[in-house]
Amino acid sequence: MNAADRVPAATAEEALRHFAARLAFETDVADVAARLAEETPGIVVVDTRSAESWSQGHVRGAVHLVGGFEYWAREGHPVEAGGGAVTRRSPDPLTAPVNGVSCAC
Repeated sequence: MNAADRVPAATAEEALRHFAARLAFETDVADVAARLAEETPGIVVVDTRSAESWSQGHVRGAVHLVGGFEYWAREGHPVEAGGGAVTRRSPDPLTAPVNGVSCAC
């Protein structure tokens, strides 16, 4: 007997409840595409792939945040914490220009 045999399989009803509950809080490509096609207001698609990947193609109207959140914070841009407080740390000299040419943002 292995670990997979120790837990009984869920019934069809249990599986349906489980996945329906997950889908109430998660989305997938088909959901996003449908909402964009409907022109649902307030949807912002954020693409955190590399510049090379972005240039090969991306969702129309998407915002490109190269490197994702980590680079955003490391480069000293404002970050909002869970309680609503906005902080801004000094840019990391290894990832952001701290002297010379900069966007001054």
